[in-house]
Amino acid sequence: MNNYLLFRTDRIGDFLLSSILLSSIKRNDPDSFITIICSSKNFNYIKNFHLVDEAILYPEKNFIKKIAFYINMLKKSVFCSIVCDGKKRSIYSSILTRSKLRILFTTKTIYKILFKIFFSKIYIDNNSESKIYEIKEALTFLNFNFVESDLNTINIKKNKNYHNFRKFDVADREDYLIFHFDEKWIFNNYIKTYKNIEPTLNEFTLFINNLVISSKKNLIITTGLSENSLINNFTSKCEPFAENIFIKKTGSNSIFLITKTSFFELEYLISKARLLIASHGAVTHVASSLNVAVFDIIDESEKLFFNKWSLHVRKYRRFFRKKFNLLVSEIIENI
Repeated sequence: MNNYLLFRTDRIGDFLLSSILLSSIKRNDPDSFITIICSSKNFNYIKNFHLVDEAILYPEKNFIKKIAFYINMLKKSVFCSIVCDGKKRSIYSSILTRSKLRILFTTKTIYKILFKIFFSKIYIDNNSESKIYEIKEALTFLNFNFVESDLNTINIKKNKNYHNFRKFDVADREDYLIFHFDEKWIFNNYIKTYKNIEPTLNEFTLFINNLVISSKKNLIITTGLSENSLINNFTSKCEPFAENIFIKKTGSNSIFLITKTSFFELEYLISKARLLIASHGAVTHVASSLNVAVFDIIDESEKLFFNKWSLHVRKYRRFFRKKFNLLVSEIIENI
């Protein structure tokens, strides 16, 4: 049995991209044992992920626990250590391990000079056309092949929380679309240099009504765990349906607003959707893994960056952030 140690001490969306690597490793090396070093932002998700055999939380703030962590790394003996997040703490931790092979993914060219003697292979972001290209290159280095099915990394039924999702019987009714309205739509709640796409309540209501009419399908609006005044005001226009679920009729179709959704619940809902509309984030990669169509909203200033991160995403259409009424007009035209 080969042991693989991967460092992904950042966010869920970053991990989901790396999960393609895990999927391929498990297929090519079925007896492999995969350990992920996580951050506090993705640990609870990763420890439940079906391709992960062990999840270890990196102690970001506790000095004594950090010392214990690095001592534990000294004891680690693995076939391959892969630094996916490019962070110095992960690089140093990988160097401490007894690894037959070490792979580093980084955005910094200087790291190839500084750490060349410690790593078997170093992939520089600026030298690759996309993240999926880097993953394929790493697999080739490991003498593994890549197949299209490696993109199907999420298995809803293998999630330990699967049976808790049955409360969302709205997801079993009919074909529906999802509009994920999280903090990225609220001005100054996300990256402040991005163009403002925050709607007024009237603009928001008009859009979702038009979306239902144009698609002739039910619509589920999800919010994640964050709250905002717009959603609170819209909730007052709806009828209670179940805990944290509200309903509003539009002709023969229904709009369901589901508030305070966990990431596991979002996965479940996306898995049954016809289309996801969202501002780019982890949910984009969920839709890709589940082969669900996605309308992905990005800021034009980072077009090249998002090209690299999204080249592998299937059934994908990209929209640039702009005034809400202009943005949603483009979306409706492409439904």
